[in-house]
Amino acid sequence: MSSQHPGSFSELLGTFHEFLVVLVHNVLYLRGVYPPETFRAVRKYGIALHQCRHPGVNQWIEDMAVACMSRIKEGGVGRLSIVILREKTNTPLERFVVDISDFPEVPESVQTVSIDNIAVTWTSLLEEYRACLATLAGMSQSFGKLPADITFTLIMELKPDDAPSHIHPLQSTTLSDSSTTPDPSPWITADRHRYHLSTPLSLTTHPIRFVDAGPISFNLSLEEDKQKLKLPSRP
Repeated sequence: MSSQHPGSFSELLGTFHEFLVVLVHNVLYLRGVYPPETFRAVRKYGIALHQCRHPGVNQWIEDMAVACMSRIKEGGVGRLSIVILREKTNTPLERFVVDISDFPEVPESVQTVSIDNIAVTWTSLLEEYRACLATLAGMSQSFGKLPADITFTLIMELKPDDAPSHIHPLQSTTLSDSSTTPDPSPWITADRHRYHLSTPLSLTTHPIRFVDAGPISFNLSLEEDKQKLKLPSRP
């Protein structure tokens, strides 16, 4: 096995875990969930990106990513959505959807076993992640402004489509809250009607990027709720 290639499915999932954390930080920055001064400039995947400085937010994102990966390793996850909501009403305005429905179902017992035929290199994998984040940043100006009173959460949708969806409950992470308490069982069942998971006619979808990552290829898209168009944006 060449060191130019990931050696196991577990190594591939490790890169996706890292990408997911970076993606959430940059969605929060690009969509103005927190003020720009609360982010630091960082370099990742060879491009300039952003990371929130607040320890409570950082812990929330990492806890969320760990919880996601734990469930993904078990199989059956279809989509992960970073949901931007009105803070007072919890009305969903935007969903940044990572469609991982094509991830293979690999038993956890063999996820660390060496694989000789992974058709993706470390270089190509990192290039795909870089291109995805660069495309997201380039398109973000066209998404329009959001109102000031917004927050976010993470929804995990299972396969098949009629299976229960789950939401991370620590959605009200504010910059005044210096810490969050990790929950050993951090998913609760989401109300599909409340989060408009069953009403595609209320959504406008904008494809952002297909990430060609071999066995863990996925699509990133933005779903805008029509409620967003009715709200005044910040100046």
